[in-house]
Amino acid sequence: MKKKDASATPGEGTHVLAEPGLKEVPAKRSRGRQPDPNGREKVLAAAAVAFMERGYSGTSIDDIANVLGVTKGYVYHHFTSKSELYFGVLEAGLAHIDQMVRPTFEGTPDLKGRLQLMAQKHVMAILMNFPTSKVGVQGLEKSLMNATGVQARRELRRIIRMRDEYEKMFTTTIGEGMQAGIFRESHLGLAVKGFLGALNWITVWFDPSRNTTAAQIEDMSRQLADFSIQALRR
Repeated sequence: MKKKDASATPGEGTHVLAEPGLKEVPAKRSRGRQPDPNGREKVLAAAAVAFMERGYSGTSIDDIANVLGVTKGYVYHHFTSKSELYFGVLEAGLAHIDQMVRPTFEGTPDLKGRLQLMAQKHVMAILMNFPTSKVGVQGLEKSLMNATGVQARRELRRIIRMRDEYEKMFTTTIGEGMQAGIFRESHLGLAVKGFLGALNWITVWFDPSRNTTAAQIEDMSRQLADFSIQALRR
């Protein structure tokens, strides 16, 4: 990802100014030690946890480094600013959900069965990558409203376009279901937003600290998908 404007403000209800005195600090490497090829992904995962727990404005680079158990210099070796990290988390969350759902959309001809599986995969993607998904689901619109700076707003709009492209899969499937008489006719845009809103609500009430098995995740995903589809049926 290209270097972002350090004065970008994707904060939660407050405007975050540029972080004075913060520069990119290369991580120190011992002689003969190879750089971690997964370092960038690890920093993003740690940032997602910090943003989920503290919000954007309440999170510092030190907080992110502490989650990962590294120095601040290690974080700055991979990302130049907190805002770049935040944009990276938003993008990673959307990309993860899209990768989980798109194969079902493209490979399942049965409309009702397709929507059922898409909804289940959507919820499973959230639960399997909860901090990143929660920051992405809950922070995107709020960030756009509070962002200042041309680069920040440009970057957030790019991610909004990613989200809209993802939602098109559900718009297409639900719309075709309405035309086929499988789902009751209603305002398509509202139906899609309501459907995804019901699925995304899990980011509000789910407790990621409890031990949840793969079988429980699959069961919750199926039940929530069933519940959401009931609202669309005739």
